[in-house]
Amino acid sequence: GIKECAVYKGKFDYLVELESESAVRKLQPDLGILRKVPVRGVIVTARGADFDFVSRFFAPAAGIDEDPVTGSAHCSLGPYWATKLGKNEFRAFQASARGGVVRLRIAGERVHLGGQAVTVLRGEIDNGAFVHLNGDLHPAGGVSEGDDAPRFSAEQARQFGRGQDDR
Repeated sequence: GIKECAVYKGKFDYLVELESESAVRKLQPDLGILRKVPVRGVIVTARGADFDFVSRFFAPAAGIDEDPVTGSAHCSLGPYWATKLGKNEFRAFQASARGGVVRLRIAGERVHLGGQAVTVLRGEIDNGAFVHLNGDLHPAGGVSEGDDAPRFSAEQARQFGRGQDDR
């Protein structure tokens, strides 16, 4: 069995610290059970050998069995490890199958993240009436009968179209 060191419940996720990096990497959770846990996801973490800490993020209830690299999870992990390790800058590794290095810096109540990103969706707004998604143009608004193309309200389109610096 797995021996946890600590379990915390945050606003969206559980955070579980395990005894070792090896335990995090070898973990094979029962996704059926996790699907029933009434939170967005479960963050699993431990001290790392070559990194300050390692983690994995499971969110089967949200349709994501395991997320490759999760910025929002690191926004919880940063303050957690800052308290434990007494420092504000970290080099972390999310140990999913794809994996990824995340750099973190705690600045007051903010957590700044850095690393390589993978674009999974690209979009822009065109006068609030249409949304460009991956090269296709879709009207903002409801879905017409017999039409299953993705559509968005004007507010959703505005939110989607904001760049990272505009949030």
